[in-house]
Amino acid sequence: GKKGARKIKLKTLHWHKLPAAKCRTTVWADLASHNNLVNTAELIELFPLNPPTPHNMSTPKTSKKAARVTLLDPKRAQVVEIMLSRFRLPLHKLAEAVKNLDGSELSADDVDSMQKCIPTEDELAALQAYEGDTDALAHADLFFLHLGAIPRLEQWLACFHTLLSFPAQMAELLEAVRIAVMACSEVHSSKHWKDLLATVLAVGNALNDGTFAGNACGFQLSVMGQLQDVKTSDNSSNLLRYVVQLLQREAPQVLDFVHDL
Repeated sequence: GKKGARKIKLKTLHWHKLPAAKCRTTVWADLASHNNLVNTAELIELFPLNPPTPHNMSTPKTSKKAARVTLLDPKRAQVVEIMLSRFRLPLHKLAEAVKNLDGSELSADDVDSMQKCIPTEDELAALQAYEGDTDALAHADLFFLHLGAIPRLEQWLACFHTLLSFPAQMAELLEAVRIAVMACSEVHSSKHWKDLLATVLAVGNALNDGTFAGNACGFQLSVMGQLQDVKTSDNSSNLLRYVVQLLQREAPQVLDFVHDL
């Protein structure tokens, strides 16, 4: 006969359900059914649908500190002064290193901090119109004057940052690609990992029964990192712990998947 509708609604596991056509050419086509591991009564007890409890967070108040007299806005000058405190070079040498794209004097992080403190046209106009003794200006003002002499400063700093950061970014990317290729090979050959996916699929389909997300043949693996976000009704546990406890009880060998990777 037709299966009756479940009276108690459960929390939804928000996965990206794969179309059946895509499942046929992926690891999901090789999985054996693990529906027999699912205990619906347990799921109803642990994961009934409850509205989230809001937590009111108070926003800490920030205190204002007095800044030196400057042609710049006091808060703006303070931010620039804090940024400049990381450098030991005199201001004119600092600007010279930027102009010469001198990577021996400045790092990618140094240039990144400068990119966040680029003088505006109005600030430069005010500083360039100043007729007093420039030695009396604050460090932030002098820094802006020196940098303002570099044409197309924003684009110049962006190019400088790329020049300095490219080797590290390339090395990091190549290492990430190497690890990804190796991980894909290990995951694809692990039977225990496939059994784990099948178990999560079975539990997720039980939770999502009667919804569009139910009756899935597979899911995007990003949901594996979200299992802990599905809390039990008393917030003492979550779906990740439940799946682990279920496997410890019913198929403990599956948890050995970590040794396959």
